[in-house]
Amino acid sequence: MKLYDGTTDPEEHIAQYRERMEIIPIPLHLKEACLCIGFGSTLTRSALKWMINVPPYSITSFAHLFNIFSNQVSCRRTFEKINSDLYQVVQDPEERLWDFVNRFGREALSIPNIDMETVVEAFKMGLRKDSPFYEDLVMTPCKKLDEIDTQNRRNFAPERNQIIKEEVEKLPKIGMIKEVKFLRWLSNVVVVQRKNDKWCNISKTGEPDV
Repeated sequence: MKLYDGTTDPEEHIAQYRERMEIIPIPLHLKEACLCIGFGSTLTRSALKWMINVPPYSITSFAHLFNIFSNQVSCRRTFEKINSDLYQVVQDPEERLWDFVNRFGREALSIPNIDMETVVEAFKMGLRKDSPFYEDLVMTPCKKLDEIDTQNRRNFAPERNQIIKEEVEKLPKIGMIKEVKFLRWLSNVVVVQRKNDKWCNISKTGEPDV
């Protein structure tokens, strides 16, 4: 049985504890005392500290212990997240877009029975309004989170789009790449500016393509 630390539902823990104690043959006249004495061995951290500080001889029955224990730790209970909680996930002023996308994705995965329309709308509302990607989502709405991810990977500064196009068109001509049909974007193009002010595409090895 997992030790209880006071951060989840106390009623669930007590129910599991009683089920386990039921299979132990305890004389009826000792059952209440054994339930109270053994309960402390199932606790840890803040829940155990509370149990240790309970005044001696102040517990009259296990039902009494159940009530005061539940009241004490109820404020620590972890409630199930809902879709609207995603509106609280907001991009920090200094947070990079990709870091925010990852953080938002982790929060979305923790919500059961998620509504994708709410997810997309909450993501858009959480973006910094001065972000070019926010403007892109407003102009080109998405219906799914993976569409946002694809759009994010394809989002380039306008002044680099023509450079990227020219550099990519050179590669098939020199036999560096060949056209392959994929439904999804595989990797971002990375361009850097040389000392002579010309731009070049950078391969995965970090070396300029010829």
